[in-house]
Amino acid sequence: MDSFLWLLILSFSMLSGSFLAGNIPLAFHFSEERLRLVSTFGSGMLVGTALIVILPEGVETLYSVQLKSQMAEKRAAAEAGTRHGRRASELAPDIISSKQETRLAKRGEQAPSSVSWWDATTRRTSSGRRALQIDRRAQQDVEHPRKIAENGEVIEDQSAHTDHHDHSAFEAHRYIGAALAIGFAFMFLIENAGHFGHSHKTASHIVTVNDFRDVAPYKNTKTAATIGLVVHAAADGIALGAASASDRTSLELIVFLAIMLHKAPSAFGLATFLLAEGHTRKVVRQHLLVFSLAAPLAAIATYTLLFNYGIDDPIIMHKWTGILLLFSAGTFLYVATVHILPEIYVTGKGRSGGGGGHDKKLSLTQIVCLLGGIFSPLLLAVEHSH
Repeated sequence: MDSFLWLLILSFSMLSGSFLAGNIPLAFHFSEERLRLVSTFGSGMLVGTALIVILPEGVETLYSVQLKSQMAEKRAAAEAGTRHGRRASELAPDIISSKQETRLAKRGEQAPSSVSWWDATTRRTSSGRRALQIDRRAQQDVEHPRKIAENGEVIEDQSAHTDHHDHSAFEAHRYIGAALAIGFAFMFLIENAGHFGHSHKTASHIVTVNDFRDVAPYKNTKTAATIGLVVHAAADGIALGAASASDRTSLELIVFLAIMLHKAPSAFGLATFLLAEGHTRKVVRQHLLVFSLAAPLAAIATYTLLFNYGIDDPIIMHKWTGILLLFSAGTFLYVATVHILPEIYVTGKGRSGGGGGHDKKLSLTQIVCLLGGIFSPLLLAVEHSH
């Protein structure tokens, strides 16, 4: 199946899944404890997807770009050496012929027309040996091609060295850590943008209505909550778009499942909060639609940009695909470790009491859900071939 068509199918599934999950509170009540277990599993799957799937895929993609870049550089150098070798072969007969004619003219003799240039090169003359050395050196010199002057002297081709330095091989290790850190920092800055000095959770992974009530005293709460979630969803869309550009169906599927497992509770929590604030169902659905559209549109935009940008140069496309995969791994790790994992330690009693009580240990069910989420990408990726 065409990768773009498959991306459209996954995007539509994300759109409909998120929107339907957000409509659950509009239809019937859903237990917070069950929702928290879903969030726990989703948190584990985000961590597992980032560490087991996205991070290795991003690293592999960048190192494949490095290998292709090195091979392209060697081919270019070899072609340059071949061109100089041909030039030397063309000049050698002329050099030998000119030397022979000069010597014969000094002796008052005339060069026989039947003598070929190869016969001339086999003579034990210094000019013949010199010309053969020029020819041999030019043909064998691949990495540092030389120019042959008209008098037969060998001159270093400085342009070849300049070209070698200008097209140095791509170094993957310079991008891996930086892309991860940028993804992590991006989510941190988005969360805190415009709200420095205020304690809030509007841009975090949202599970229950109490998460939103923490920001109730501030103005435009419903807008801030929606904007925060939309930005998170857009980051998820970038991950899916980059996975689609890698043209690996299993990678796309795993990323899609990881996104859905934390988008569904987020949509549920957003709808619950908006209803608790007294907004009509129409307004709630409008916010849900914006939130649900963010990830699919970001995925399609990312794929389109990667495809159009790299259509003339596959190496560039794969380079940015790898960077965006690692960027997405950084965003996944931030959401899972900074927001979701701390939240699953908070008991329902602690939330309702407003004291923010924490249990020192997770329940056995939560531990099973968390570990199941972490290792589920490993099971899903068994058939994935590298």
